[in-house]
Amino acid sequence: MNPNLTSINFCLNTYGYKTIKNKIDMKTNPTFPILCKLQRLSKCFSALLVCCLLLLTEVSFAQEDCDPISTFPWHEGFEDNGTNIPKCWKIMDSGYCRWNVVPDTIGTPPTAHEGIFKALSYQNVGPAMPHVAWIFTPVFDLSAMSIPVLSFWHTQMQGIFEVYYRNSPDGEWVSLKYFYNNPDWQEAILLLPNKSNHYQIRFASFYAGGEEKESHFDDISIFEYDDPAPTHLSLEIDQESRSAIFSWDNDKPALGFSVYLDDEEIETNVQNREFLFTNLTDGNHMAGVRARYPLSFSEIATISFEVLKIDETQIKHYSLSPNPVSELLTIERSAATKEMVKIFNNAGTLVHSFETTEKRVNVNATNYTSGIYFVSFSGSNGTITQKFIKQ
Repeated sequence: MNPNLTSINFCLNTYGYKTIKNKIDMKTNPTFPILCKLQRLSKCFSALLVCCLLLLTEVSFAQEDCDPISTFPWHEGFEDNGTNIPKCWKIMDSGYCRWNVVPDTIGTPPTAHEGIFKALSYQNVGPAMPHVAWIFTPVFDLSAMSIPVLSFWHTQMQGIFEVYYRNSPDGEWVSLKYFYNNPDWQEAILLLPNKSNHYQIRFASFYAGGEEKESHFDDISIFEYDDPAPTHLSLEIDQESRSAIFSWDNDKPALGFSVYLDDEEIETNVQNREFLFTNLTDGNHMAGVRARYPLSFSEIATISFEVLKIDETQIKHYSLSPNPVSELLTIERSAATKEMVKIFNNAGTLVHSFETTEKRVNVNATNYTSGIYFVSFSGSNGTITQKFIKQ
């Protein structure tokens, strides 16, 4: 949308001129003067005058001549003692609203914060009319980046905070995302679409007047999006029960994992870094996993394994009782060896784990939901898995 139309729409919405917004032709429309008469003339034309001033201010914008930034990751923390905005940035304001760089007033972002300064947009108590202020980043050359990402921390005490981009010197500003009334610090992570060698971002704050309001943002970064696949894949195979514990590491925090068996996705929201395959057939198989991040999925990491025919002489002896169980499950083993005990639900998700050297162990299953569960024992002699039912 044209930024001029965006500003006008904001003004009209602020004053409730829904009919004008939907019907007005920005050049000529006979409806406009008629509707204005239905409002207090001073209020109507004051709002329109402010909007026009915003438009004139915006089209007259000329930024300091700086070479595009092409070295990434790039970061700005506004830590210049609050005396000026950083080099190659630009601030524009109108009415009672203005961006500035200030020391701590409402706390700092919870992580990755540098020092005490941050960008602040503040509106004093003033006339109940629209106010807007913009802050423009330097120009970036994103042409060599595969997936450019913008991140920053922000908070708003009322009002609207919006992020725009343009990918040419005279291009239209396109809205990326807006935020409204976020009193606590939050991190935003946004993909930068339509990358180019002349890319610019602006942050805008909009207020309707009448009371004090403010927006803050800080710790802005542009970087190449990295979505690493899980690593260090491993399997503990129980030949007797035809099951396998699939585990992995991940170098970056993820929202969850999708698990695959023989190219088929079998679970989409695994929160732990391990999964139990059951009812496996004899032969070769391939396990796979991919990480889910805020913006995308990683590639699928895979590992091959084989399920052999059962050798009856290698069967290990464990008993679970009572089975089915309603409250207390008793596990008895033939040897007091050190083993890791893991309990999985029927979906393969880990629900409980512990280490023991006791021959007899009690597990409280009272809070388990009804269904099928698997107990896996892993030690020096390999892995064995037994099934029980929770009533």
